[in-house]
Amino acid sequence: MDLHFNRSYKFWPYIIVVLGVLLSAASGYFTYHHYEEKERLRLESASDEIVILVKSRMATYEQVLKSGVGFFKASDNVSRNEWAIFAKEQKINENFKGIQGFGYAEVVLPNDKGQHEARIRKEGFSSFKIRPDGQRELYTSIIYLEPFDERNKRAFGYDMFSEKVRRVAMTKAMRSGEATLSGKIKLLQEYDKNVQAGFLMYLPVYKKGSKLDTPQDRVLATQGFVYAPFRANDLMDGVLGLMFAKIDVEIYDGDSLGKENLLYDANINHQNMQLLKRTNITVNGRTWTLIFKSNSALESENIYVVFLITSFVLTLTLFLYLFLNSLIKAKERALQATQKLQASEERLRFAMEGAGDGLWDWNLKTNDIFYSKRWMEMLGYEENEITCNLDGWESRVHPQDIKQAFTDITAHIEGKSKTYINEHRIKCKDGSYKWILSRGMIVSRDSDGVPIRMVGAYTDISMSKEMEKKLETYSYELETKIATEVEKNRIQQEKMFSQARHAQMGEMIGMIAHQWRQPLNAMSGTAVNLSLRQRMGMLNDEDVKEASKFIQNSAQKMSETIDDFMNFFNADSEKEFFRISDVLGNVEHMVDAQLKTHSIKLEITIDDCLELYGSKNNLTHVLLNLILNARDALNAQTKEAKKITIRAYDELDSSCSIKVIDNGGGIDVEIIDKIFNPYFTTKEQGQGTGIGLHMAKEIIERNFNGAITVHNTEDGAEFILNVRGRI
Repeated sequence: MDLHFNRSYKFWPYIIVVLGVLLSAASGYFTYHHYEEKERLRLESASDEIVILVKSRMATYEQVLKSGVGFFKASDNVSRNEWAIFAKEQKINENFKGIQGFGYAEVVLPNDKGQHEARIRKEGFSSFKIRPDGQRELYTSIIYLEPFDERNKRAFGYDMFSEKVRRVAMTKAMRSGEATLSGKIKLLQEYDKNVQAGFLMYLPVYKKGSKLDTPQDRVLATQGFVYAPFRANDLMDGVLGLMFAKIDVEIYDGDSLGKENLLYDANINHQNMQLLKRTNITVNGRTWTLIFKSNSALESENIYVVFLITSFVLTLTLFLYLFLNSLIKAKERALQATQKLQASEERLRFAMEGAGDGLWDWNLKTNDIFYSKRWMEMLGYEENEITCNLDGWESRVHPQDIKQAFTDITAHIEGKSKTYINEHRIKCKDGSYKWILSRGMIVSRDSDGVPIRMVGAYTDISMSKEMEKKLETYSYELETKIATEVEKNRIQQEKMFSQARHAQMGEMIGMIAHQWRQPLNAMSGTAVNLSLRQRMGMLNDEDVKEASKFIQNSAQKMSETIDDFMNFFNADSEKEFFRISDVLGNVEHMVDAQLKTHSIKLEITIDDCLELYGSKNNLTHVLLNLILNARDALNAQTKEAKKITIRAYDELDSSCSIKVIDNGGGIDVEIIDKIFNPYFTTKEQGQGTGIGLHMAKEIIERNFNGAITVHNTEDGAEFILNVRGRI
C-alpha cells in the first residue's frame, strides 16, 4: 500500500522558529514598554506628590505667620524679648526647615522716622537707623528677626518697602489682608559663597479697632508685617529630602522659564534628563512653574525581566522545533505501521462473516460499497445482483428510516459518535422488508485526517422486532382489559355519583391507561434487549437476573397503580366520623422507622378538637403520599437537618387545614403548576406511576369537599389541605 504523506508537515518546525522569534521580539517589546509605562506612572504620581508637599509646606508657613499676627492682636505691646520667646517656642529650626527667620517689620511714616530710630537705639542698638538712607513716603523697618544670629542681623533696620519686588508683595498683602509671597530676590542674609535664590512671605498686622472694609481702609490701618524670609534651596531640600532621587525638580517664579526666574533646581548637571511634566501652582498669590524631569532608563531588575522573558520564549521555540522534528519522523514511521495494521484489522473483520452477519466496506471518496456474500444472501440476492454503490443501498432502505440512517452516519463521520449504529428496514429481493441492525466505524483516513473508508456489519433483527410488536399488542390488550374492568366498576358506582362526576371517571380511566404504558414499555424494551443479546451470544446469568428484577419492579408499580385506583373509587363507601389526631397518629407510626433510617425528623402539631366526616383511610393515603414525596426531596439534598412538619388547625370558616412542610429545597418553578396533572410525572421510566398527587387532589376535593394547594417556602415546599368535612 502506498504511503501518502502531506509534505507541508515538513515546514512546521521552521514555521515554529519564525513564530517563536516574532513572539520573542513582541514579548520583549511589550514587556519593555510595560515597565516603561509603569515607571512613567510612578514618576507621574511622584510629581503629583511633590506638588502636594510644596503646597502643604507653604500652607504650614502661612500658619506660622498667622500665629505671629495673633500674638500681636493678643498684646497691647509686643516687646523684643517677648517676640524672641515666642519665636523660640515655635521651634523654627526643628519644625519649619527651610525658613530663614521669623520677623516683624514696623510701618514708619516720614514724620515718625526720627522718633522710631531713637526708640530702637534706647533698646541698646546705638547705631540703629532705617536703611537705606533717603526720603520716602513710607518706611518699613525690620525691628524683630529671630533667630537674631549673625546672618539675620544683616537685615536689622532694613526698609523692605524701598525695594520694588518686596514692595509689590507688601502692598498686595496690605490691600488683601492675606499672606502674600514675593517674587525671586536675593536676601540680605546672603554674603558667603553658597548664595541661593530667596523669597519672602508677608502677612499684615492691622491696628486694633481699625476699619478694614476696603483695600484703602486696610492700607491706612496697617501697623506692620509679620514676615519670613526663605532660602529656596534650603526650603525645597527640606521638603523633598531623599524621597525623589530619580526626579529632577525645577521651580520658576512666574510663567517664564528663564534663568533669571529660577528659584530651585534639584539637579544642576541635567545629565540624561528628559521632560516629564510641567505644571503651574499658585502659592499665596504667587504663580510658580514646576518642571519635572527624569532619566527614562529602566531599572536593572526590569531590564533583567525583559531579557528573561525573551530568552524563555526563544528557548521554548528551540524545544518545540526539536520536538516537532522528532514527531514528524515518528509520524512517518507510525503511518506506515498503521496502514499495515489496518489491513490486518480489515481481514479480521471479514472473518466475522462466519458468525452469520453480513459485512460491507464503503469507500467514502467514490461511494463504492462492497457487500459480502452473506449480506446478499440475507436479502435473497445472488452475487453481482446488487449495484455496489451508495445509491443502490439508499434505494433499498425504507423511506421512513433513511433520514435517521444518514443522520447517524454523518454523526460518526463528523466525530460526534465513536461508532455508527442504526436500526432500519431494508427491502429484500421479493419486495418484503427486513429489520436489520447496522454497525460500522471509520478504519482509514487521509493525511489531513479526512475519513476515506468505513467498514461495518448487518445483523438480522426481524425476529426481535416481531417479538417487540407482539409485546406491544399484548400491552394494548392488557390496557383494554383493565379499562373494561374499570368501566364495569364505574357502572356499579353510577347510582352514587352525578352525571358530572362520571366525566371525571372517564378521565381517570384514560389517565390510568396512560400511566400503565410506562412500565409496560419498560418491560417490552427489556425483553427485546434480552433477545438481541441472546442472538449475539452475549447473554449471561447476571443479565437475566437484572432483567427479571426490573420486570418484577415494573409489575409491582402496575399493581400499586391498581391499588391507588381502587382506593380512589372506593372512597365514598368508607365515610365515618374520625379525629384528625387519630389519622396523624397512625401516619406517624407507619413512617417513623423509615424516616429515621433517612435521618429525617418528623414534627406534628395538632388541635385535638378537630373532627371530620369522610374516608379516614383515604386521608391517610393522601398524607402518606405527601410525606413520602417530601422524603424523596430531602434525600436529594446534602443538608444535615432534614425535617418534615405537619400542622393541623381550625380555620375561621368552620373548615380545617393540614400543612405538610419540608425543607428539601422546594419544587422547580417550571413544574410547580403541573404537579397535580394526571399525565405529568417527573419520575424516570419504570420508576413509578406518577399519579399520586392527582389522586390526592381528587380525594380531597370529592371526599372532603376541600382543596389541596402547594407553594414554595424559603427552603422547601408546603402542601396545604383545606377540608370542609368537619361537624
